[in-house]
Amino acid sequence: MTSSSEKILVVFCDNHPAAPGDPLRAKLLYAFLRRFLRPGFRHCFAVIPDRDGLTILDPRSDGLRVERLRGHGYLADLQFSADCGLLRLAVVARRAPDGNPRVGFYTCVGFITRLLGLPRMRPGPISPYQLYSELQRIECGEGAKHGRQAKSA
Repeated sequence: MTSSSEKILVVFCDNHPAAPGDPLRAKLLYAFLRRFLRPGFRHCFAVIPDRDGLTILDPRSDGLRVERLRGHGYLADLQFSADCGLLRLAVVARRAPDGNPRVGFYTCVGFITRLLGLPRMRPGPISPYQLYSELQRIECGEGAKHGRQAKSA
């Protein structure tokens, strides 16, 4: 578990295409995300570094993927991908949750919002791009943002 002063790296990227053998649900979800969400902001997940390595928390439509990696080589790979414009990164300080449970759909944005302990916002971010914009606004002087800026639509 992270302490309230630790930094969490939030990664914004495109979702992986549905494979030919995937269930119809996965194919429909991919088609929906591809059509209605901004390119480069169709999925988000968290990377929590510590002294021994990294913990990746990747919320998926079928559950939460938790992966533990030794060493910090993955961070260099993420930074390289951000420098190439393949994804966006936001470094955010984790806050203590406000104590009010949130009710809503299980999405990558909802998971990251809860993980970071962000205050409830009305109407609140519902897409990865809205979350990215909110993190930039909240962390304006404190957090670092990396990667190519998305074109405004």
